[in-house]
Amino acid sequence: MFNSRGLTKTQMIFGLVLVLIFAGLSVPKFIDVQQKCGEGETKYNLERLRSAIAAYYGDNRGNYPEDDLSVLVPRYIEKIPYEAAPGYDKSNKVYTDKQTGKGGWFYFNKKDSPRWGEIIIDLPGNDSTGKQWTEN
Repeated sequence: MFNSRGLTKTQMIFGLVLVLIFAGLSVPKFIDVQQKCGEGETKYNLERLRSAIAAYYGDNRGNYPEDDLSVLVPRYIEKIPYEAAPGYDKSNKVYTDKQTGKGGWFYFNKKDSPRWGEIIIDLPGNDSTGKQWTEN
């Protein structure tokens, strides 16, 4: 099969084809895993923010923060974490006036809102499970 001078051109081409086939099969899986990691990071950061808000609520006689959550830093959370959903720019901006759908977070900071104290991911569309980002 091998000659004394090394591999033949046919053997090299066959090896290259095999490498390309394996790469073609693994790259889409890698991209899918990378997207799910970004989703997981975003959902984890959402839970961290919710925990910090709950701690603030407990320490402040049943009142939620009424700002853009900057009052949480550094006592309840070291910094506002990033939303890192795939397909969107990373953002740690907290919107309070109206949802923008540009990424980051939306916090309901008005006392008269039925959702006062709630924070959501400020993105349009669905995550990989089909659930709307704003419902996470």
